[in-house]
Amino acid sequence: MADGGRVLLAFIEESTWGTTPASALKKIAFATAESLSGDTSTVVSNAIRGDYIKPQVIRTDAQGGGGFDFELAYKDVDDFWEGAFRNDWGAAKTTGAFTPTADDAANKYTRAAGSFLTDGFAVGHSVLVSGFGIAANNGYAVITAVDATNMTVSGLDLAAEVGSGDEVIAHDGVLIQATTPKSYTVEREFDDLTNKFIPHTGMRVSSVSLSAQAGAILTGSVAFVGKMPGVVAAATAGSGAYSASTGANNSIMNGIDNVTGIFLANDDTLFTAAVTYNVSQIDLTFNSPARPIQALGTLGPVAIGSNSFEWSGSIRVYTDDTSIALFTDYVNYTEKALWFRYVDTAGNAYLFYLPQVQITASDGPNSSGPDSDVMQAMNFTCEYDSDSAALAVITRIDA
Repeated sequence: MADGGRVLLAFIEESTWGTTPASALKKIAFATAESLSGDTSTVVSNAIRGDYIKPQVIRTDAQGGGGFDFELAYKDVDDFWEGAFRNDWGAAKTTGAFTPTADDAANKYTRAAGSFLTDGFAVGHSVLVSGFGIAANNGYAVITAVDATNMTVSGLDLAAEVGSGDEVIAHDGVLIQATTPKSYTVEREFDDLTNKFIPHTGMRVSSVSLSAQAGAILTGSVAFVGKMPGVVAAATAGSGAYSASTGANNSIMNGIDNVTGIFLANDDTLFTAAVTYNVSQIDLTFNSPARPIQALGTLGPVAIGSNSFEWSGSIRVYTDDTSIALFTDYVNYTEKALWFRYVDTAGNAYLFYLPQVQITASDGPNSSGPDSDVMQAMNFTCEYDSDSAALAVITRIDA
């Protein structure tokens, strides 16, 4: 009998939808459960026979779906975030060592030589700044305005300083929504059976979710729509010869050690300090619905269409003198901006920038009883931000 602890998940991005490339598949290091499936649609005949019997069950369609859950480690499932965003991670950007000036009045970095634009920086990118003598000028920031010689940032409260020539501003790639669908072959290997594999081809990501809770591991899930899975066999190229996940050696993140900054403000230029109230949970859902396209004469989808992005989330906070104002923001329909980061023990970081979010539901400061904390749970939806041309931007920074 197959044991659940002996199931391996591996994947490869497809160049042609539904066709597995000849390269070895890559393992997913920190999957915790899977629900990959083949779904068959059937219809029962309505023929009138005179004996109350419906004589046949007819198959009318078949497609693949389901998904998997994971624990978050740096770069383990980044390929599937590309699928949800319908785009590739951008290239790393850096100024290299240069001599900027930190302007405390405008909260910006200026330079006399070179160009931030030529270096590839844009509004919405998060960056790591290093090399300044004054600690306030170093650290994580998000770019709110940029031209060739000026980079205005939020998330740091800059102090006046002229650089020494050792300063560097950099990141290791950003992910922003685009319009190019991606597909994957996702395969299950039953390692305690003999050469038993189930390849799922043509799998388009329909959603990726992330959850950070105090006192828990950071977790997530990926859901797919694709072709009906293949017959159980060692059929796909590279089956069983899986390469390691890019993030296999990175540490799993948790809600205490690795959530290092949460900024929530009415405007992204006001990220001067992390929130002072206590947040117990942040959830994100990058819902990028994929729809099967059917045609006469073909079992299963002939293609997978892409629906509009529906990106949303929720935040749960303890009620105090400061956080109670969030309910006022909900009542007044006040737009917010959200920026937060996950940093693992080695220093690898994800920075999530949601430049415009609208609180769409809140149950207000509620008490569940005399021996409970008064909590506020708020749902929000991401809006399009014209400055960054984004619903959300994720930035990676390598240790």
